[in-house]
Amino acid sequence: YDLCGDAVNTAARMCTGSEPGRVHVSQEAYRYLRGRFGATSRGPRYYKGKGEMYTYFLENAPGALPEEATPAPADAAEAIY
Repeated sequence: YDLCGDAVNTAARMCTGSEPGRVHVSQEAYRYLRGRFGATSRGPRYYKGKGEMYTYFLENAPGALPEEATPAPADAAEAIY
């Protein structure tokens, strides 16, 4: 039996493309955390079983948005839902 839900499977896929010591979040998670933490966009990335997803690395300084931390284009955000 598989007791893992979609969130666990997504996290496992994202973990394989992450970097040590970084907090890697999905676009949906970033929407909740935006304004509380700075983030660096990783752009569109392909994850097996999920397809293309926009992901972000959170930064240590809450509210500090580096120049490269731009949200995904509106059309990409709409494509998720």
